[in-house]
Amino acid sequence: MAFDFIVGEPFPVFELPSVARRDSDLAVVECLVSNQMLRGKSFVLWVFPKAHTSGCTLEAREFAALFNEFGQLGVEVVELSRDSLAAASKFSLTQGLLFPLMCDKNGVWLCDHSLIFEAKMYGKPVTEVARTTFLVDGQGITRRVWEQVAPSGHGALVLDAARELARLPNSA
Repeated sequence: MAFDFIVGEPFPVFELPSVARRDSDLAVVECLVSNQMLRGKSFVLWVFPKAHTSGCTLEAREFAALFNEFGQLGVEVVELSRDSLAAASKFSLTQGLLFPLMCDKNGVWLCDHSLIFEAKMYGKPVTEVARTTFLVDGQGITRRVWEQVAPSGHGALVLDAARELARLPNSA
């Protein structure tokens, strides 16, 4: 699969609808998340296929458990899927997620950046989302890309890379 994400190059522009919670408030608010609003902050953007599935739930729980550690490093955590805002909102509430969940319901941004592909399941064609994670520094430069992510243990792996990035000069 040919991604257009190159380590050392600017991360592609995005501005997508999302749902987010603040602290332990039970209310979920809809907002836009963009790399412009993240400018000056390092961030992890992890892409997953569908909320409420076993792999995505495992990965979400791992990032949620490490959320404060990412925050101590000054690294924002943002999720992206093809889910609707309603599905993302329910997922955020049921999993206690404090980071924004961006929604590309029609898959336009994901498709534009080669994160959607055609596959076969039980002999039938299906559209899949590439489980991929990106670490972007405060200047908007892509620093790490993980493709074909295995959900178990992935959050800790990304946190280790975020720690390495935090030690570099001018990474925030």
